[in-house]
Parts: sequence; structure tokens; C-alpha cells
Amino acid sequence: TATSQTDVLIDVVWEPSFKAYFWQWERGSWRVEGSDGQLLPASVEGTSRLPIVGEQTPELRVQVRQVPREMTSFRRVAGRIRIVGTCQMPQFVFGLNETGKKLHREGVEAKFLDWRPNGPLAMATVELTYPTDMPEFESFQSFLVDHQAWLRHSKGQRYRLDQFEIQDVADGVFRLRYYVSGRGIEKPDLHSSENWTLALRVPGRIVETLVSFEFSDVPIP
Repeated sequence: TATSQTDVLIDVVWEPSFKAYFWQWERGSWRVEGSDGQLLPASVEGTSRLPIVGEQTPELRVQVRQVPREMTSFRRVAGRIRIVGTCQMPQFVFGLNETGKKLHREGVEAKFLDWRPNGPLAMATVELTYPTDMPEFESFQSFLVDHQAWLRHSKGQRYRLDQFEIQDVADGVFRLRYYVSGRGIEKPDLHSSENWTLALRVPGRIVETLVSFEFSDVPIP
């Protein structure tokens, strides 16, 4: 086809104390120079904000076109990406009879709205208020999908709450509703609220940081 393409792959890894949720190329920031210093035509994948799932780390791909066969290295490969995440995962604990109680951790406010037992089922609702200076998210993007919640009994039993939904998202306020069943708890008594506490571990203040990178004398296979 008289065309060629060389891909430069770059792995991005962060310290364990940082939890990343999204990454994105800074538009127009990538640059590839040939061995003689000339600027080569290049493009990238991922110019929109992309989610980071679980513990995975992104692989950046810079696609360089029309690299001369006699070229043995790139003098310079550089670019900038934006990483969205947090360094904090505060924990909130409420007694099930502490309706209306508010707690503050790491700039986040958690308010326990209600606990509604209904036979073997129950619902718990918590409202989280985050700082208004955080990065903006699209309606289909949420960092709160990455959080943990569980019921703890005074005798040490724990019950993980995996069924939840995010409601009423507006102006940094998020309402979380958990659906609780008795399955998995030994002789559960969800009506005895004084014996149980609700514990949450949620992302703290979300930040967006710009990360620059530059590699010199990158050999071409």
C-alpha cells in the first residue's frame, strides 16, 4: 500500500496510594521526532476521557506514520495525559438508629438519611456531598461505582452490600441507596437496628492532574 505505521507503546503506572478512575490525552500534546530531529506525523488513541477499571493501568499508543526504513531510533517521544482520581478513601460508620447523622472526612460529608426494614429485606440511604471544585463528569461517568459498603453486627458478623444505585446526582451531592436481604447473615434480625452499623468506604476528593512524559533515543526494532 506504500504506507507504513510504527506504534510506540507506553505503560502508565502510579503509586498504590493513588486511585485512578479516568485518563485522557491532552489534546495535541504528543510529539515524535526522528533521529535527525524532524517532526514525524503521529496520532494517538484515547483523546476522550477513558475509564480505568479495577487495578488496570492504561497503555498509551502513539502511531507514527511513514518512518523511513533507514531510521534506527526516535530522538524524542513526548506527550501529556490527564489522570482523574484520588489519594483518599475515607470511611464512614453509622448506627442504623442514627438517622440524620452527618460525618465529615477528607472534605466529604456523609449523611445517613434512613433505614427501612421490610420483612427479610431492607433499604439504607446515604447522601454524600463532595467539594464543588472537582472535575466535571458526564452523566454516564461515575467514580462512586468504586466504593465499598457493608453491615457490621455487634458480635462481629459482616455482610457486604453489593446491590445499590446512585440517585439524585446534582451539584456535588450523590444519594446512594442500598438494598439489603437477609441471605448470608446467620440468623439475621434486620429489625434490631441497635445491633448493626452501616460502614462505607468511598473515594475522597477527586482531582485531575496533568502528567508529562518524554523519552529520548527510542530504538526502532
